[in-house]
Amino acid sequence: MEIFLVAAVGLLIGYILNNYILTVDENEKGEIFKPNFDKTKTIIILAWNVLIPVILFKIYDGMFCVDFFRSVILNALCSAVFFIDFRLHIIPNILNLIAFILGCICLFFDKFWFKDFIIAAMIGLAFFLIIIIFSKLVLKKDGMGLGDAKFMCVVGLLSGIVNTIGTIFFSFIFGSIGALIMLISKKKVMGQEIAFGPYIVMATMLFMFFGSYILTWYFNVL
Repeated sequence: MEIFLVAAVGLLIGYILNNYILTVDENEKGEIFKPNFDKTKTIIILAWNVLIPVILFKIYDGMFCVDFFRSVILNALCSAVFFIDFRLHIIPNILNLIAFILGCICLFFDKFWFKDFIIAAMIGLAFFLIIIIFSKLVLKKDGMGLGDAKFMCVVGLLSGIVNTIGTIFFSFIFGSIGALIMLISKKKVMGQEIAFGPYIVMATMLFMFFGSYILTWYFNVL
């Protein structure tokens, strides 16, 4: 019975996000209740927000624990950021703000790991702010947007220190591979701006499901 509840809530979240993703503009204004449909994107967004929460529910042994809710919040945020940043090269503040508030609420139900998630949020934010400042002062160009830094802060708040560090590392690996592919295919030219949010999403989802396996492999290699 609970798994159908998870699927139903996921479908509702997917419906709202789908409407926003398809209508949001450069000014971060979009509709959430006005029905919108794009054959491919809508199916992916709905499936993303239904199937993954169901899988997460199974992973957490059918328990509505705080880690499950963190993962669902992060998953919903990632599904929106992936499509919006890829299309508009922006990450709406409202998405980061809502996820941040929900992440803070989760902290009150997990006081043992309170500091871990706070520090993770600070690591994610600080790392990307350093890149932004370095790019502007030294390279004299925009290396990354503030939206990416805010997004990484929320990822840290919902992921914890270890997964945050892994996400940062792999986001740059994925970003480098993506940039190389676009350069080879001539979809981008050297120095042209690319959306980095989707690569953070890819790394976040990787560590959401396989973080423990990656770390186990890493320490076994060492």
